[in-house]
Amino acid sequence: MNLNNVGDYVIFPARFMHRGYYEITSNRTYYTLQLFCKASENREAFQNVTRAFNTRIEEGRVESSRLSLLTQDIQENWDTTYSVDVFRPAKNFDGLPIDNTKNRHIPRVRFINVPLIADLVRYSESTHANIEVRSVWMMEKSKENDGFQGWHRDFYLGTEVITTIVVNVGVVNK
Repeated sequence: MNLNNVGDYVIFPARFMHRGYYEITSNRTYYTLQLFCKASENREAFQNVTRAFNTRIEEGRVESSRLSLLTQDIQENWDTTYSVDVFRPAKNFDGLPIDNTKNRHIPRVRFINVPLIADLVRYSESTHANIEVRSVWMMEKSKENDGFQGWHRDFYLGTEVITTIVVNVGVVNK
């Protein structure tokens, strides 16, 4: 699935092999959020995640009007509000260095500092009650190799991570 339009999302089990892919349109920058999720603390929800919900890939769309302020905020504040000094990503993934100019990592305890992302997290958790977002990985993509193009599993990020939601939160002309 391509996540080329604002609001496009995909949800999949963290144990699934996947790779970052999208079609690059020249002079455009794409912003995506990867929501790394664990099972909700609700016992009934946990049963649903482990037995039914977490066995398939789901595609969908968040209304772009819900994301317009977030898109603008990320675009205008990538190096300030969302600075790498504030939300430092890991240095490496799968043995390869991570470009910290294009990536940010926000743990749940820091959502209070980014209220528009916190709103998207609450929306995602309310529409998928079986999960709880543990952290958010932000990516700025402007050329084909930006992001994680190789095949990988998010499960290796920690045993709590059982589901990943990837959302296109912005496409802007640069």
